[in-house]
Amino acid sequence: MKTILSIIINLAAVSAGFGDFVKSPVAFGNTEGGGPFLTDRSIADSIRYQQVYRASDFTSFGSPLRITELRFEQVAGPNDNTLSNVQIRLSTTPRNPDALSSIFAENVGASETVVFSGSLRLFGSGGFTTRIPLQTPFVFDPLAGNLLMDVSNFSTLSIFGGRRTLRAEDTFGDSVSGVVALDVNAASGFVGTGGLVTLFEVTPIPEPSTVMLLSVGLGGLLLVLSRRANKS
Repeated sequence: MKTILSIIINLAAVSAGFGDFVKSPVAFGNTEGGGPFLTDRSIADSIRYQQVYRASDFTSFGSPLRITELRFEQVAGPNDNTLSNVQIRLSTTPRNPDALSSIFAENVGASETVVFSGSLRLFGSGGFTTRIPLQTPFVFDPLAGNLLMDVSNFSTLSIFGGRRTLRAEDTFGDSVSGVVALDVNAASGFVGTGGLVTLFEVTPIPEPSTVMLLSVGLGGLLLVLSRRANKS
């Protein structure tokens, strides 16, 4: 019986898919920036920020993806700061990189989901160590559009000129771009071609046909093993 249970668990794990990582943009230079997370209070008391990621960076999995964590690359620091109140929303948008509207509402897709809300500790010591585990995973289908990250940072940091920066890309024609406003309540912002290099922790979601085939296969396996057990 333990053998049967072990087989079922292993097959279920295969059907659910294993966690993996997607980096967007795939190729990048050495631009640095704080984005909406590591902004000094001398620049703004609060920030509204949107960044779009091209769907083609995610299509190698060939299926919808469940996004469970965001990671950013720390390039100066180390960083250990806590944002008192930040909200992160993800949605699927028809807008393309370098084609975002300056009006925030025009970029948001119908699938918008609040994936994080509240106090956020940001720790980075080099590499992709600045991590944001999502409170609510987001299901993203690259065939339905591009991915939009929408961040409202209600209270920026007092860094006092210290270099606390994240890896960014600022090349026209790459797979990311953004819109930023130096006021979390602003309805519009400044459009730019830059964006933070982001590592997404994802899990491929199996197609319904895959789940059905697995169920049939498990049923047959259990029947065979049950008959063998009865004979013995």
